Amino acid sequence: MKSTKLLSLIAFIIIVLFAGCKKDTFEEVIGECPIVVATNPDDKTENVPREETITVTFNKEMNPSTINNASIILQSQSGQVPGIVTFQGETATFNPTGLLAYSTVYTGIVKTSVKDTSGNALQVEYIWTFTTISPTLPIVISSDPENLATNVPLNKVITATFNKEMNPLTIIGTNVTISSNGNAIDGVVTYANSVATFTPTLPLLSNTVYTGKISKNVEDLEGFNPTDDYTWTFTTLEVILPVIVSTDPINLATNVPLNKIISATFSKDMNPLTIIGTNVTVSANGNPIAGVVTYANKVATFTPTLPLAQNTIFTGKINKNVADTEGYNLANDYTWTFTTLQIIPPTVISTDPQNLANDVALNKIIKATFSKAMNPLTIIGANVTVSANGNPINGVVTYSNNIVTFTPATALLSNTTYTGKISKNVEDTSGVNLVADYTWTFTTLQPVAPTVILTDPDNLETGVALNKTITATFSESMNPLTITNNSFIVTNNGNVINGIVIANGNTATFNPNLNLESGKTYIATITTAAQNLSGTAMESNYTWTFSTNAALGPNGIDLDCVSPFGIIAGSTVTNTGPTIVDGNLGLSPGSAVTGFPPGTVVNGTIKINDTEANNAKNCLTAAYIDAAGRSLNVIVMANGELGGLTLAPGLYKAPGGSFDITSVDLTLDAQGDPNAVWIFQMPSSTLSVGNGVKVILAGNASAKNIFWQVGSSATIGTTAQMKGTIMADQSITLKNGAVLLGRALAMTGAVTLENNAVTIPQ
Repeated sequence: MKSTKLLSLIAFIIIVLFAGCKKDTFEEVIGECPIVVATNPDDKTENVPREETITVTFNKEMNPSTINNASIILQSQSGQVPGIVTFQGETATFNPTGLLAYSTVYTGIVKTSVKDTSGNALQVEYIWTFTTISPTLPIVISSDPENLATNVPLNKVITATFNKEMNPLTIIGTNVTISSNGNAIDGVVTYANSVATFTPTLPLLSNTVYTGKISKNVEDLEGFNPTDDYTWTFTTLEVILPVIVSTDPINLATNVPLNKIISATFSKDMNPLTIIGTNVTVSANGNPIAGVVTYANKVATFTPTLPLAQNTIFTGKINKNVADTEGYNLANDYTWTFTTLQIIPPTVISTDPQNLANDVALNKIIKATFSKAMNPLTIIGANVTVSANGNPINGVVTYSNNIVTFTPATALLSNTTYTGKISKNVEDTSGVNLVADYTWTFTTLQPVAPTVILTDPDNLETGVALNKTITATFSESMNPLTITNNSFIVTNNGNVINGIVIANGNTATFNPNLNLESGKTYIATITTAAQNLSGTAMESNYTWTFSTNAALGPNGIDLDCVSPFGIIAGSTVTNTGPTIVDGNLGLSPGSAVTGFPPGTVVNGTIKINDTEANNAKNCLTAAYIDAAGRSLNVIVMANGELGGLTLAPGLYKAPGGSFDITSVDLTLDAQGDPNAVWIFQMPSSTLSVGNGVKVILAGNASAKNIFWQVGSSATIGTTAQMKGTIMADQSITLKNGAVLLGRALAMTGAVTLENNAVTIPQ
């Protein structure tokens, strides 16, 4: 179509070019006449939207004053279409005042009165046609239930969905109907969102074919009707009435417990409002019994107010008036019968201890076994008692697996007759009591006190290892709860040793928290708090003694009255910075102590040439002579460098008169003996400790047992960490930041301090 139009336009242009244009005065201007080169819609176009805007495009710019409703016309068989004509550039636009009509042929006309801007007119009218779209008629596109649906619920709300929005005023009861066997049923018709809804006034009938109908008289919003009535059919479900599927007890059941709760289970969910006392009954000999009716999860329950009568036939009845959740009743009353048990009272079939038992352990737990399961709520202290000489003893009563247990609060008395009693008030799970009280007696054993038959170490044993675990063996197995730090005690000079006590069978062990001290005598005691498994205690405390190995190394140096002094000097004590001295600071026979403050003395005082300082100097002299004179088992070192060594306790002598700890730490290992002693002899020269060097203590070594006898002077380097008592013939210097766990004792010279910490070891 477009090709044909294009050829026509080309031919028309050629004719006009050769023929020339004419103005209103009919003067020809060759090649200047306007022509129509395009339209929208195109000529002969179909299915044009009703809201379409019509345009005409010229080959050149036109005179807007000639483009108007007289020169641009749109018409149909019904006449000229009203609209507004506008023009811009080379295009004229016609906007219809309203929507175009459906399925209508429209003719567009461009009159010869239109002119270009030079006044040249269109030579011939331009005419073209187009056809608008046809209307979309309303139809039903789905229904619920679907056509030919089966098993439709009886409470179904029926709906039909249209392909477009409808006029609600036409969706009414006369146009939307549901019928069965040609008879319309009552219901309410509503409409929303393209859906017509029919809500039946009453439930639909079971297993019935229904016909839904939407009349062709319904209309859409534009007033169009469906071509024909729309009908569909569906079939409702066949109703399954509720039935009883089981009962408890079952029909003809026997030996039903007297405390039985009766229940009946339905095939489907029921309306709880119909499960009531008038519809659910239990009777004996035609007489209904009292009870409470409840319902949950398809189960109706009847709980009798009182226990059922024994050996009696009962009849349960579910009335046909009960209804399921859809309102359907049982087809008939449902009845069943059951017979309660003939009561067999519970009995006590055994006890522990047995009746008339002898030599019963004092820690015995008393038990009684019943012939059948009992009601635990009746197995209580008031109904289960144990007494001696008519006096009940305290205890805790428990019950499990037909067995009642009485656990005495304290051990039973020895050689005593006890009476156990189970009251007839106890009940089995059916509520049946014992026929009579049940009693039995038993007699506890004559106690034999446990004894200690073996110890390790033995009594009076010597040379006991410092890491020894102390053990006591009893004549019988002991109650581990009585073997504790309160009943197994180890002491040294009256001081209790801390440790861990463990009991296993007839053996108790004591593991000291720390190694024992060397050269000490210890006393171990098992007290009368220790008991055997029968609860019998030892008749008296058992004690034994043992001695540990002698201390490693030489004997210590007795500092005597100089021991409270952290610092003592013969000439002066000079300090720079916030030095702290823990202990006395003494001077004898000098006269000058400077630098305190800023230095401080704690746990002591400064003593200058007083009696205490003079006596301390004498004690120092005696200790120095003692240390210098030791020779037994002396070890003469190969060289004077101690750095990097690990030394056991002993007496060490410098080969050239001096000892150095230059750049590597010295370790002193006591090998587990906290009393081990080290004495270092420097007969004629010095002790020098390098900067930052440490003396490290290992194996329970103690700084109070380390002695440095220096023939001349000692120097402790910057930030060094020194251990032990330094006794120098002349002077002692502690450089900046050096720490001494020990004493700095100078006989004739000065003690010089600089921002140090000196602490007397304990």
